Amino acid sequence: MASIDTMLGLIGKLESPYITVHQERCALVRNRHADCLRCAESCASGCISYDGEVLTVSPEKCIGCGTCATVCPTCALEAHHPSDAALAA
Repeated sequence: MASIDTMLGLIGKLESPYITVHQERCALVRNRHADCLRCAESCASGCISYDGEVLTVSPEKCIGCGTCATVCPTCALEAHHPSDAALAA
C-alpha cells in the first residue's frame, strides 16, 4: 500500500471540474491501516486504479460520472455533475 504522502499526492491529482477532493476525509489518509479502495474499485473510466501495489490517478480519463463520490464512505470525493439540485429534480 502506498504511503500517506503518496496517497495525498495522488488523491489531490483527482481534483478536477468534475470532482472536489476533501483529502482530510479520506479513510486511507485518516487511518494508515484502512484498506478502503472503493473509489478505485468502482471507477468506470479507470481514472482511479489500484493494481495491488500502486494507486494510480489519471484525471484526464475522468468522465465526471460521480460514481467514486457515491461509493466513498467518508464523502472525501464530491461530484459536481450532476448537481444535488439536478438529482433532487
